[in-house]
Amino acid sequence: MVIDLRDIKRQGKDEIDFFFEHVLDNALIDIPNVVFTAPIKINGNLVLTGEHSALISGEIEFTLKGDCTRCLSEATNTYV
Repeated sequence: MVIDLRDIKRQGKDEIDFFFEHVLDNALIDIPNVVFTAPIKINGNLVLTGEHSALISGEIEFTLKGDCTRCLSEATNTYV
């Protein structure tokens, strides 16, 4: 996702909220037998702080599925 700061300024705003989802490649995980079960979700806020700068805050949520390291049964966990 690309956020154009100039476009925000043209709209007369100095702050925006944003949300997007993205499907990640399981090759990004280096834990054996673990996969992403859903797209990651990114929910955030952008505040213009200067001519060419912004402050971004937010949350990233993702869910992983794999084998429990203690009991070896399948486990699914969501992280925020």
